[in-house]
Amino acid sequence: MKKLIFILIALLSLNSSRAQWIKMPNGITTNKIVWSLASKGDTVFAGTDNGVYRSTNNGLNWTLKFSYNTGNVILIYENMVYVGTDQGVYSSSDWGQNWVQPWASNKWVWALAKYGDTIFAGCSGGSGLYRSTNNGATWIQTQLTNKFISSIAIKGNKVFAGDWAETTVYFSTDNGTNWVPTYLGGEWPEVVLCLAVKDNYLFAGLDNAGVYFTTNNGIEWTQTSLIYSILCLTVNGNNIFAGTMGYSVYLVVMVLSQQPLSQPPSFYQLPY
Repeated sequence: MKKLIFILIALLSLNSSRAQWIKMPNGITTNKIVWSLASKGDTVFAGTDNGVYRSTNNGLNWTLKFSYNTGNVILIYENMVYVGTDQGVYSSSDWGQNWVQPWASNKWVWALAKYGDTIFAGCSGGSGLYRSTNNGATWIQTQLTNKFISSIAIKGNKVFAGDWAETTVYFSTDNGTNWVPTYLGGEWPEVVLCLAVKDNYLFAGLDNAGVYFTTNNGIEWTQTSLIYSILCLTVNGNNIFAGTMGYSVYLVVMVLSQQPLSQPPSFYQLPY
């Protein structure tokens, strides 16, 4: 990343384009970089530059549960918590009390996703995309080699993988065995940083090029009105939240229920 930004995105139910944002640092010092967030019920995990914190009261208080210097991405699936680090993947089966390292490697894991019985791990440094079919005990490299896979999204029976090194999103319909590239246009440094799925939409956030979307699995991509560098995307109900990077942090929302598929969606800045 060209810039590291401290971001905590609160997911709110919105009735209009206005929202209230509350800082919740109790237990996490304000000079920490928050790389990732994941939640289930009242429990929220935050991956930071000095480990993984857990809150059991919706973010009011945080406790350090895993002292590691990176928590790039967090995946919660049923009762398992997976954390991608610069040395492979760690996991916990008791909500962060104890951790094991099912995948010890020199791979820097930036993206995690689960589809059926398969866990996908996107790695930097040309390591590409790996997958595991036994809860992370063993990992096999897919055909996506020599790639920097920065994001993974699941849409129906398709697995999508965004490449940080180029403006390309790959997809697979056979659980990661074969991959087809789709091109958003543009060139370096307009690279894919994040993906998100909502209904028939697949969104891609790009560095220096904003948000693109497709409704036909990448055959055609359309650029939206949001043209900032996009660090992260997440879905909450009918809202898509996009975190931008620059000299400050912006939060925007798109109301899909009011947007026909034939027109590019509109984004609105949130007053946080």
